[in-house]
Amino acid sequence: MDEATNKKRRPRIGLLSRMALALALVGLLPVGVLAFRLNDVNREALEDQVLKAHVMAARVAAERIEIQLASRLAAAKSLGANPVFYEDPRSATASQLLAGLLEARSDLWAAVLTNRQGEEIVRAQRRGMGSVIERIGTQTQREIEIVEDGDDRWLKVAVSLPEARGKLILLGTTDELDASVQAPEFQQDSTLILMDRELRRLAGTEVSTEDLPASWLEAAASGELVGATKDLDVAGRKFLGSFATVGGAPWFVASFQPSEIAEKTAYRLQRQTLLAVVAAAILTTLLSAMAYRSVVRPVRHLLETQRRLAGLEAAPQKGYELVQLQETFTVLERRLKTKEALGEVFLDRYEVTDVLGEGAMGMVFRGWDPRLKRPVALKTVRFEEDLSEGTRAELFARLEQEAVFGARLRHDNIVAVYDLVRQGDLGFVAMELVDGVTLGQFLWAQGGNISPSAAVFVATAVARGLAAAHSHGIVHHDVKPGNVLLGRDGSVKLADFGISRFQSSMVETTEERLFGTPGYLPPETLRGHGYGPSGDIFALGALLHECLTGDLPFRGNSVRQIISNTLAGAEGRQRQAWALVPRDLRPILQSLLEADPGARPATAADVVDRLTSLHGYWQEPWSPALGPNPVTVPGRRTRRAQIVSPRS
Repeated sequence: MDEATNKKRRPRIGLLSRMALALALVGLLPVGVLAFRLNDVNREALEDQVLKAHVMAARVAAERIEIQLASRLAAAKSLGANPVFYEDPRSATASQLLAGLLEARSDLWAAVLTNRQGEEIVRAQRRGMGSVIERIGTQTQREIEIVEDGDDRWLKVAVSLPEARGKLILLGTTDELDASVQAPEFQQDSTLILMDRELRRLAGTEVSTEDLPASWLEAAASGELVGATKDLDVAGRKFLGSFATVGGAPWFVASFQPSEIAEKTAYRLQRQTLLAVVAAAILTTLLSAMAYRSVVRPVRHLLETQRRLAGLEAAPQKGYELVQLQETFTVLERRLKTKEALGEVFLDRYEVTDVLGEGAMGMVFRGWDPRLKRPVALKTVRFEEDLSEGTRAELFARLEQEAVFGARLRHDNIVAVYDLVRQGDLGFVAMELVDGVTLGQFLWAQGGNISPSAAVFVATAVARGLAAAHSHGIVHHDVKPGNVLLGRDGSVKLADFGISRFQSSMVETTEERLFGTPGYLPPETLRGHGYGPSGDIFALGALLHECLTGDLPFRGNSVRQIISNTLAGAEGRQRQAWALVPRDLRPILQSLLEADPGARPATAADVVDRLTSLHGYWQEPWSPALGPNPVTVPGRRTRRAQIVSPRS
């Protein structure tokens, strides 16, 4: 980051300070204003406030129910769109899909697939649901409805399969609906109820509809968005209440409360206001003192976990938690948009089956090529939306050229490139799917480093891949553990040829601005002298050093410090970590990390020869225990390819 950027950076208040200020404003200021104006409070004004609270309670409950219904509908529609259900609905795959949905969602108890005539084709259910389904049947009148089975109630969601081939019916509990219409604690003697337009109670407080005014019920059942009244007569008592319609279903939520509660509330507020002011001041002080331990630290832990799961870098500084949370949500939103775009682009050619991770310029997905019947990795490259069409076309042509270079490489230690597609502001590269983990993930799972024999094996495989690429005039430009894939079959493959070159080509390498991963960039590149095959050899040395010691040879707490140590050469290297390198490996590792490109091995093939000559390291067979599940590595902000300013 350059000095101009530093000057523009504005100081931010830390989370703890914000909480203390917010508690003071939210706790003391409103109570103080309330104490000052409470003498002017009368019953009518308080009724208005209570009525607003009921309007809010009804709307919030309706929106929560709407979200729950939308979630189940989305699950049904997403599953129902799977081609398996109309190609071979009786297959084991169809049954597995239904069972997988029940396993993933605890609120669903049965999933039934029917044909056009409503006859059951296949069913997945939890234990004991067979008799329930037999009693309530699979016939549906609406897309969403609640059916009763004795004292039990079930939420039934039905969606039509493509081309009207039948329906997918999901049967689940109404527990979430009941929880959504629980009356708030502050609304004493209040009633919150979910009803349909036939005035049947679906969830909430037990109440007889005969006691409610017919005109009010008629308005509530009409489908109007929201309504409220202070003159509600229920069994001879005055009530105030409101209702709100539930979007996506012929239902509404009603909320009402006795009017005399407002009078009692006014008296109680006047009596307790002074105590509330004192209590608010004390609580503000105590909560501020306890905030770090009970709130700030858990929030930071949550943030770190969330960013790790999202594949983001670790939080660089403390005190910026809210900004970092916003950044994380932005990334997650971008992932969803990218996934929607993939659904359109690969509909006819590739089937997207899973998310593998996120790269420097887009998402990486696991996919299936139905035409050639093989799994693929689908890597997206997103162009900026504000670019002109001409600029996008130029960038895509450059990406296409680099993909062609990558496709020319056919080697056991290089991930093969299959295809390249463009759709709008997205480019998609289809490549060989390696069933395994990255070397970075494997190092993390092993505690940071691996045995010297394993390190030599991996480095030799990477060097073989580089030698093959360099013989074709192709430079990788971003050799690091994150771009080395370890297969469960024992293979070692270097990924992102072409992609890394394309990313680097989008940024002019100068003394002020360049693209790469700090710690793996060679000194000559950091000085603005370009990047060649010797740069890949230097990065290979950094990778071998990390495999042996668990850390970079030129480490630092910031990008600036890493660059400074790299430019310092041997003087900037970690001495403690160097002591962990076996003595017979130090000469070759020293040559790979030379600051002078001319002092490094002339070619990657020379590196292969020198490594394979170390006979003692080839007696131990390469058999990495990768485990059945993918490894999640906490983000490290200096291990990602990025635009850096070496002179910053």
